[in-house]
Amino acid sequence: MVARFADGTVAVKRAHERRPEGWWLLGDRPAASTDSRHRGAVPESDVLAVVVARLWPRPRRRIRPVRRRRTV
Repeated sequence: MVARFADGTVAVKRAHERRPEGWWLLGDRPAASTDSRHRGAVPESDVLAVVVARLWPRPRRRIRPVRRRRTV
């Protein structure tokens, strides 16, 4: 969701759940995100848009090769 927090900050966050006071929004990186845990729920009137797809940057798939140890 694209939402406006009470301090005026506009951010894209993941909608976690709807509560009586509004939407509870969380960031993708809990240790580094400022989200509803810090600023509280976002009222329905402050939800600006709903994101349905991400086109850019393209999500990366990390595939690490399996390295085998050499035994002597």
